[in-house]
Amino acid sequence: MPVCFICKANIKDERLFRTHMRAHCLRRSQKVFCVEGMCDMKDYINLSSFMRHYKDVHSNAPEAPAGLLGIQQMQNEANVINQPPDIPLIYQLDDGNLLNDDDAILDDQDHNMNEIDVDQITQVQLQKFRSLLRNEIDLFIGKLHGKIKVPRNVIQEVVDYSHRLLGIVGNSLAPGSLDLVRNALVDRNEICRHLQIMFGSISQPFNSLRSEYMRNKTYREEGTFIKAQPILVQVKSVTVIEDGIEMEKATPLMAHFFPLNLILKQFLQQPGVFQTVLEFLEEMRNVDEDVLLHFLNGKRWRSFNFEGKLVLPLFLYSDDFECTNPIGADKGLHKITGFYVSLPFLPLHLQRNLKNIFIIYLHHSLDRKEENVNDNDLYGCLIEEFTDLFNNGINIETPVYSGKVYFMLALMLGDNLGLHQILGFTLCFTANYPCSTCKVRHDELIKQVEEDESLLRNKQNYTQQVQLNDISQTGIIEKCIWNEVPQFHCCESVGPDIMHDNQEGNFIFTLDLVIRSLIDRKYFSLEELNDVILGFDYGMIDKDNKPNCVAIEKGRVVFSVTASSMNTLFKYFGLMVGHLVHEGDFVWRLYLLLRKIMDIVYNRYIPKTDLSLLKQYIKEYNSLFLKLSPKKRLKNKQHHLVHYPTKLEENGPPVYTSSDRYEHLHQISKGIATSINSNVDLTGSISTRLELYLHSQFKTNSFLHELECGPSQTLTVSDLPEFQSLSGEVPAHDVVVEVVNWCKFKGTMYKPKMVLVTGYENNLPVFQEIKRILIIDSKKLFFLCAKLHTLYFDDHFHAYAIKRASDDHFFINQLDLAHYFPTVIQSPQGKQFITYKYGL
Repeated sequence: MPVCFICKANIKDERLFRTHMRAHCLRRSQKVFCVEGMCDMKDYINLSSFMRHYKDVHSNAPEAPAGLLGIQQMQNEANVINQPPDIPLIYQLDDGNLLNDDDAILDDQDHNMNEIDVDQITQVQLQKFRSLLRNEIDLFIGKLHGKIKVPRNVIQEVVDYSHRLLGIVGNSLAPGSLDLVRNALVDRNEICRHLQIMFGSISQPFNSLRSEYMRNKTYREEGTFIKAQPILVQVKSVTVIEDGIEMEKATPLMAHFFPLNLILKQFLQQPGVFQTVLEFLEEMRNVDEDVLLHFLNGKRWRSFNFEGKLVLPLFLYSDDFECTNPIGADKGLHKITGFYVSLPFLPLHLQRNLKNIFIIYLHHSLDRKEENVNDNDLYGCLIEEFTDLFNNGINIETPVYSGKVYFMLALMLGDNLGLHQILGFTLCFTANYPCSTCKVRHDELIKQVEEDESLLRNKQNYTQQVQLNDISQTGIIEKCIWNEVPQFHCCESVGPDIMHDNQEGNFIFTLDLVIRSLIDRKYFSLEELNDVILGFDYGMIDKDNKPNCVAIEKGRVVFSVTASSMNTLFKYFGLMVGHLVHEGDFVWRLYLLLRKIMDIVYNRYIPKTDLSLLKQYIKEYNSLFLKLSPKKRLKNKQHHLVHYPTKLEENGPPVYTSSDRYEHLHQISKGIATSINSNVDLTGSISTRLELYLHSQFKTNSFLHELECGPSQTLTVSDLPEFQSLSGEVPAHDVVVEVVNWCKFKGTMYKPKMVLVTGYENNLPVFQEIKRILIIDSKKLFFLCAKLHTLYFDDHFHAYAIKRASDDHFFINQLDLAHYFPTVIQSPQGKQFITYKYGL
């Protein structure tokens, strides 16, 4: 008999089992777990997939013996609370019948049940119980709605979790209670004693977790609660007036630090995590040395010799975020500086997952400006932590590895201003020496079109410049204390930030110049451009990042956009207005040159031969911008471009060091701050809530989640409507597939009508349009695609011209894709084009 993984009920046949699972409100896309035999909670994508497994493996297996359920056994069954959290439950008997308000419990001849005399329970008692339960639930939900700061979707989650919790209690108690009552051999007093214990345990279900202190104590014993340590930065003397008397009062300046060694230890010991780390490290060791694929196969990381130690790199990102209204009266007063650690020893989709980026330090941004506060006061605890992780490491115990693991602070990340503040460089970008990468004078920087290697900062000349102690001659305010961390140096361990450099910099500078020139030369008007921006079909991928209309103020184009929407505008600008611009236009070439630069910079797979091409494009772009710009000067962020080829060679593709993912984490701390009524000890209040947030991540063990699917339909390959037009390698006709409406795999969303890059023919990419998304064997992702014919690459539009190829369809394994990001077909002026987020 199939066994329900939710309530552990044994159902007598498959038809009743399906009915039973529907009674649990199991969604079509919900995973089902097998609890029989040696399967040990093996998961299946949906109920149909599980039923096929049951028929093949368990249909002839002997049934488990029936018997009396003891208290300990029912407590073990109650542990299903650790199963997926979004499965609502209802009361259910072990024979599959619902224990509801309207149905009495009838005799089941197949199970030789004794009929329960429901006449002993008066209708008055039943009605009283129902009314009490309904009123308490109404009151509970009503109080939730009274919490104005709690969003409705969160209230719904609380209701779902509560529904599930009560269902687990009912499903655990009902079978045992009925077995006790039915068993004639059990003494009545023994029955009463057991029932008293069971119902007594649910009368105070939160007894051991009723206070925050007791909850934190329990979490600490479990090892999932990591307490933030308060750090006394400095004691500040402030003047206050109390009872009309002016007096000096000592006010502590506090920061809060999460011990990184404890976080890393707990993370690496999560099920499956370290196995994933070891597999990825082995994959990176086997990467072709002529290709830049990751930080781990960059020139700098390969230069280290750790003498047999297992050393893993860490990235440290810092940035300020505003906790109050950024344009209000308190602007800047409650700004917080956050430090985040990401893990470049994980595959990209896991490294960029917000759950795998950890907040480790918070301090008030204004504390940096206090007269008696220095960098050692603020960041001494971080420097000690990274030093200890490199010298002493941590001990971990996992099924695949037991022993020491060491960590190295490999790169410091952030926007240009933030990095200059932390690393001790000038904060004025019009100073004599404003660049932290090279020592070029500002009057030369504004005209420099390519990197001068003789001016690059390094350990040797940095030491000499610090000794001069003259910011006007060096661009250095003070010696960087982060250089005390082993293997870290401020001239070598800084990654580029392509989001702030480009999406909030070079894209804007370039489109400003191009748009003003095209409008001045009557290619189109501002109103026509805004009509195009509003009416353009951005497709299902970029529809949530649509750019707003632009304006011209004081001779400049003003873009009211975020970094994401600016990226969308830049990517599609060629298709938006390219048909209005003459081919070969000298200003249009500026836009196309920057597109070529970004094709390389934003790529995840960069052949080293492309670095010389990148240098050439950057030189041409900067030269042309100087020629076209009315002020005949480059911006600082355009100067950063000249260092990209060197930094790419040293540290791999810069998508790994971009700020975009880290800035999403600001929203967590901001959300906590806005829910707090007091700004006193703001970093402490935020840290307290982050402790519980981190506990939640460890408790749910969701760090490696890779596959999420929408509603599904079960078919065989031969049942697919496109079966007769299938070409190429096709699974056997009787192979069962789950056809899903959408799928999110390794952080990337796939939907029908999206376009995939499946390979190359005649030096052009092969595009195929998704018709159906298929899941085979619960975990293998395939696409049923229609091939598109790539005609040519149109340099003027910076896009590929395509057309429909034929009615043939192909099975494509997601693992076989040439590039795993999908794109869409654009149809400006009746033609069909495809443009990609980076160069193909």
